[in-house]
Amino acid sequence: MSGARAGAADRVSVSDMDGLFAGLKAEVGPLDVLREEKVTRLRAVMAKGTYSADIQDVARQFLRELLGQLLG
Repeated sequence: MSGARAGAADRVSVSDMDGLFAGLKAEVGPLDVLREEKVTRLRAVMAKGTYSADIQDVARQFLRELLGQLLG
């Protein structure tokens, strides 16, 4: 097998990745928005000992942080 042929199989399309990241970014929303009101409410709930995490919110936030790091 020639080097050119092996190299062709190893290609990745940047435009495909752009589309994927754009779709993910649209799904999770703004990456740099800090909702101070939500943080204040969360602190109050945690102080009372009644905090219960919503798994979808946790996953969404995880994706926001990950995309923020990837898209920098």
